[in-house]
Order: sequence, then structure tokens, then C-alpha cells
Amino acid sequence: GVSIFPRAGQMVDLSFPIHLAGEIDGTVYVEEEGVQAQSGRLRIDLIPVDGTSTEVISVTTASDGYYELSTVKPGNYLLTVNSEDAQNQNAGGSPPKAIKIGYEGTVLSGEDFILQKSRKQVPVNIENYAGKDIQRPFFALDTGGTKDRSHLALLLEKMMINRFDVRDQQGLEPIAVEGHNDLKIIPGADWTSHYERCQKLNDEHIACKMVLFVPGQKDASTRTAQK
Repeated sequence: GVSIFPRAGQMVDLSFPIHLAGEIDGTVYVEEEGVQAQSGRLRIDLIPVDGTSTEVISVTTASDGYYELSTVKPGNYLLTVNSEDAQNQNAGGSPPKAIKIGYEGTVLSGEDFILQKSRKQVPVNIENYAGKDIQRPFFALDTGGTKDRSHLALLLEKMMINRFDVRDQQGLEPIAVEGHNDLKIIPGADWTSHYERCQKLNDEHIACKMVLFVPGQKDASTRTAQK
């Protein structure tokens, strides 16, 4: 930054860049037996993937399913329907969208999501990576479950994993990260491949979430977008 000490009768010229913020809007639908209906009270999460932040911007759809994100900083993001809210409506299966906001003030309209009834939405989380061996953001699949799940649920899930076709586990390599029980990556693959594999696992009733690890950042936080 620049600081000045003002003096009477003197003018100071300052030069600094001005970047226009971007906007995103769309509508969320839930499809059941070929019929689509607009769906309200669903959070839309905008997740940064550049590695410069772990702050998630969130906005809730209106009663007609419409959402709008304004004053979005330039950068690359993943836009997705919040998995917890989708689960509350027993719907999911809508993939994230890759979003790029330029410095000229990108406006993206019609970024719609179609959730399918009785499918699970893949959770997409962002976390700080404290290791020193990886310096760039990377995606991974977490199938280790959570501590708050019942012992019976974890046991049944383990049985499902053991029965899962070994061909669908090919290409997955385990990676050790503190706080995760069963973390795997697809070497050299982008977020799309990780998402598709995770969605397939969820369709087979094996809990899976996609995690973006960002080295050298503070713990992830969520900010509600201003309307």
C-alpha cells in the first residue's frame, strides 16, 4: 500500500490498478421422472482453485431456484451445489462448473444446475495442506467416512467397498494427509476425473467426497455473498 501525509495546498498523484468484479447467475432444478422443477433454499458454493485462498463464497437460491453471485474477484473457481442442502432434498448428481472471472469484469448468466432425484451430490471441500512436499493445489478423493457416523454405517460401507469392482479402483494411488483415513488421488488427472470417479462411487452407495488441498493457506472458511 501507499501512505501519504496531506499538506494544505498540495496535490498528490497516485497510480493503482482497478479490477472489475464479476457476476454469476443461474437457476437450480430438481428432476424427477423427466420432470424438472425449480428448487429453492439450496446453497451454491463458489470454491477458489488458484491456490491463493481457501475462502468459499456461498449464496442461497430464492424460492424459484434463482441465484446470483456478485462482486466476484478475478480468478478460477469451481461452482457447485452444496451437498448437504442437496441431500436434504434427496437429490444430486449435478457436476461442478469451472468458472473463470477475468479482470475486465466477466458476467456469466445461465449457469444452471439440474439435480436428479434419489442421487447423491458429491461433496466438494477445500482444505489447507500443511505438507512441504507438494507446492501446488491438488484434488483427492476421500472415502474414509467421518467420526460422527455410526459403527454400523461404517461397517456396511466397508463391506460395499470390499465388493466394489477392482477395475474401478485402478489408477487410484493412496496419499497420507493428517485427519483423513482413506485418501486417494488419480495421478496427473484434473478435477473432472476425480469428480467422475467420486460420483460413480456415490452411485454405488460408497460415500466419497472430493477435496481440494491448498498448500500454505489458512484453514478454509465460508463467506455468504452479499445480495
